[in-house]
Amino acid sequence: MAVSTLDIAERVVCRVTPAQAHVWALCGGFFHTQYRSGKSFIPTYSSLLGTSVHEIIAAFDQAIGVAQEDFESLVGRNWRAGRFVKDDDQRALSEAMTLLAAYADLRRSETVQVLDSEVFCQTRPRTVGARQAIVLSGRIDRVARRDDGKIELLDFKTGAVLPTRHELYNDPATTIYHLLAAERYSAQRIVVAQLSLRTGARVEVELDADGVAAGKERLREMARQLVADDFSLTPSASCAFCPARETCPALLFGGETVERPL
Repeated sequence: MAVSTLDIAERVVCRVTPAQAHVWALCGGFFHTQYRSGKSFIPTYSSLLGTSVHEIIAAFDQAIGVAQEDFESLVGRNWRAGRFVKDDDQRALSEAMTLLAAYADLRRSETVQVLDSEVFCQTRPRTVGARQAIVLSGRIDRVARRDDGKIELLDFKTGAVLPTRHELYNDPATTIYHLLAAERYSAQRIVVAQLSLRTGARVEVELDADGVAAGKERLREMARQLVADDFSLTPSASCAFCPARETCPALLFGGETVERPL
């Protein structure tokens, strides 16, 4: 549940993840449908491949001295049978091997110190109103320390499309990752990055004080909408993937932004 009531504290606590914040920023109605109404995405080949590759990369980071010729055995030990339909399993396995090899090449060329892989983080409750609090939680693909002391949060992508630097900087998910790392690692300088294993493309940002402040305000607004159960509808290209696209008032009223509950 994104919203829960704690009787002891006598306040409403909003629990928010980076994925939820990202969807909310795209459209509050999209968020409402996916996370509050129980209508989630149907798993696709791409999403299942992404999950599988993340598991394998975490296993690779935990292994010591895995050589190129050992990739097949490492993947075999960490491949979840039955996740894909039969016709897709071998294709996915082949792609996973290729993407793992790309990550291994990255590890050989970079000089960072990997601290954690697939690490779950959660903040303490933070006040956002008189009787409201927000808890931020999420799983970070990889945490590393750079030579200059900065903490790097790296998000692996199995697709080819990455956000622009401007989009990543202003995504509330980036703010959540920043705050999670700041609390867990007591870090002052934090880089949030995305890497396409398929193409090698990379985008990264480091939030300054203004960026953190703006991101926090967006999260406060998200918490306010969660408590009020009232979300802004913002039609965009993402509508094609929304479970509520057939009945969404914003689309029915000519595609204009409509401020009303879904």
